[in-house]
Amino acid sequence: MAEIILAAGLFVFVAHLLELIFEKTRIPDILLMMVIGVIAGPAVTGLVNLAAFGRVGEFLSSVTLVVILTESGISLNIRTLLAQAGRAVPFALISMAGAVAGMAWVFAELVGLDMWTAILGAFILGGTSSAVVIPMVKGLKASDETTTILTIESALTDVLCIIGTVGITAALAQGAGVVPGSLVGNAAYSLVGASVLGLAMGFVWALILSIFERMKNAMFTTLAFALVIYGFAETLGLSGAIAALAFGITLGNLPDSASLRVGKRSDGTERNIRIRNVNRTERKLYAQVVFLLKSFFFFYLGLNVTLDAFATGLGVAALVLALVPFIPRIPAVLLFMSSKTTNRREALLSWALVPRGLAAAVLAQLPIQAGLEHAPALASTVAMMVFISILLVAIFVFLIERGILDSFGRVVLFRFPQDVGKPTNSVEEATDSEPAAYKEPEGQDEAAQVGEPE
Repeated sequence: MAEIILAAGLFVFVAHLLELIFEKTRIPDILLMMVIGVIAGPAVTGLVNLAAFGRVGEFLSSVTLVVILTESGISLNIRTLLAQAGRAVPFALISMAGAVAGMAWVFAELVGLDMWTAILGAFILGGTSSAVVIPMVKGLKASDETTTILTIESALTDVLCIIGTVGITAALAQGAGVVPGSLVGNAAYSLVGASVLGLAMGFVWALILSIFERMKNAMFTTLAFALVIYGFAETLGLSGAIAALAFGITLGNLPDSASLRVGKRSDGTERNIRIRNVNRTERKLYAQVVFLLKSFFFFYLGLNVTLDAFATGLGVAALVLALVPFIPRIPAVLLFMSSKTTNRREALLSWALVPRGLAAAVLAQLPIQAGLEHAPALASTVAMMVFISILLVAIFVFLIERGILDSFGRVVLFRFPQDVGKPTNSVEEATDSEPAAYKEPEGQDEAAQVGEPE
């Protein structure tokens, strides 16, 4: 027990050290954390027994996703969100469609899967990972526009991947044909229903915090409520990820002066309750929770790596699969990122941030549970592709931040000028400032946040 407690404490210190290394060198801390996981895991030293985590590892990975989406929603500015939604949605759809088509071909040609199983594998890997993209784009201090577009993309593609994977798996398991119209209908139901649920629960929770005195300083209850919303949405067949994101967006964008009339006082004056917003202290706390959970997620991902598998034919297929999403990303960036507000650095980052992660690893287990043919090979390929994908993204981000890919950017992403919207940070300018997407409400302090009746 003493060794476990010692390791837990050292883990936190190491995580902060890696973040400092990221700020100074632009070597992504998530890559270093994965490498530490590989070294500590059964693939190298065997210092950490993966079986000891049991279901706890999977549970904390899911919690990480919910917390990251909620905190990201709180940090998003609603005006920026609405302004960029028209670009973000087609950006996500074009990028995902191209990636799914390319990866389906790879699964069919290199892994030897039939058409619908190949499409199933492509859907499993079709979306960018919120657990990877959101912390990285915030750590890189990207602009509001880029942060919003990539956040919407990661949440939206997660939903589409889940619906596509579940629908195709169920159809193949029953021996029935796949009905594309049914998949589209389910996607629309899941997206709209989850958005409405998250929005409504955001208002309800803000009201609860404003009324009940004992809950005003219970900061972690907001994250606990986000978990409740996620689980409830999934139970209803909705997207828990979208619901958690909508919940966070609602809490983070309530008007400072909003109040609710609850009656009159004895002297005839109105009795109002000021709706409680999320204050600066809570935002910082949630950011720290995200940091710790993110660090664990990538350490846990490293523990799951089996190095021998990369030297097989499936390992080669995984490498090719990891490269495919970068190709359709180029037209998506050229078509839907604005050259008036996006400089070449952020265009390159938007091109490079195509990692696969938690959703893919979880979805890969569904074909196995359904007893589909080739499911084990599919799951093994997906696991290797996730690791290689994150590794490639980390390498490309490092090269972009060092200016090594500037020539590539000038040729391929020619629409974007070097100096429009000067980068908000560089290796020399790295600071501990808030992410660009975060904006503290003006004239608002913690005292003003207390939702006491007026």
